[in-house]
Amino acid sequence: MSRYSFLLGKWLGVVLTVLPILLACFLLALGLVVLGGGIRFSGSEWMGVGWMFLASFVYLAFFASFGILVSSLTARSVTSIVLCMLSWLTFLFVIPALSSYASRSMVALPSYKQVENEKVELFWSMRGECNKRWVELRDSMRLQSLQYLFNMEDGEGMKDIRGGSRLVLEHTRRMAVVEANIRMDHAERLWKLDKEYSRILSAQRKWQDILNLLSPSATYIRLMARLGNTDADALLSYMSDARDYRKRFIQYLTDRDLFYSASYVTPCREDEFMPQAEWEALERQWERLQKEDPAAFEKTMKEAEKQYADANYSPVDVRDVPRFCPRELSGWQRAKKGMRAFVLLSLLLIGFLSGGIYIFKRYDLR
Repeated sequence: MSRYSFLLGKWLGVVLTVLPILLACFLLALGLVVLGGGIRFSGSEWMGVGWMFLASFVYLAFFASFGILVSSLTARSVTSIVLCMLSWLTFLFVIPALSSYASRSMVALPSYKQVENEKVELFWSMRGECNKRWVELRDSMRLQSLQYLFNMEDGEGMKDIRGGSRLVLEHTRRMAVVEANIRMDHAERLWKLDKEYSRILSAQRKWQDILNLLSPSATYIRLMARLGNTDADALLSYMSDARDYRKRFIQYLTDRDLFYSASYVTPCREDEFMPQAEWEALERQWERLQKEDPAAFEKTMKEAEKQYADANYSPVDVRDVPRFCPRELSGWQRAKKGMRAFVLLSLLLIGFLSGGIYIFKRYDLR
């Protein structure tokens, strides 16, 4: 038997032994995600899984080639095992850690805690501006109080008022327009903070990717992230798509004057709201009833809840509302994203295997 045949058979034996284990791990993980998590993959995502399996096979085949090369360079199996273990630890832990440290030294990145603190300051600035405009509008309309029968608000701009005076409805409608403009400006400021942070982070990540070329393990991790479309570039694209969708949605509301419509803040018809004097008289009547006859007051409130229940109003027609559709890459686009890393792993596999065969053929057995 030739040395070439012996060594190639040994390499194939290792690779074909590991292949069923790799396949079982993939099937188990897919089973947990698809069956246990109830997640459905699209055709392009299944193709991405296929590319990931192929990349994992090449990665394992590389280590088999690396082991063959190290064994060909050493005379004792113990030495070979120690060198392989040290190399594996270096590839998987040492080089990625050093590249991360070096990239942070090359490109200074502010702490994200600082960005979060700036976001908190912007949030309270926005809330302060909203409260200020709320009071100014209330005083300009000469309103003493702003009471509704039912008022649901989530603090993020959503309003749903039911029952009250027409004047208070008008205040809420106008204030909704003011708050929408303030929130849009606030969102743009937040985007600028994230965009600047992402720009510096991308520059740092590029240096880290270059330094990680010294580690096949880091190259494999980066390749899997790109094939799965979960890398940093995919996150930035998602953020950009979400921002574009927000603009399209706001434009949709603006084109239809929905910001200025009462339906933006209530499902009720405008004639369901009372004149101011009538509403104030009803409030005084309920206050007296609550003190003198709590049972009757509770009954009145339950009747009001039935009157203003969701079932009494038609749902909003959202068929023409623009929908957010995340950008989906085809299987070939995923492969294109990871092509460089895949080619690098393949070249390392071929190079180390060829080197091992060449050295082994010249190995002196005496």
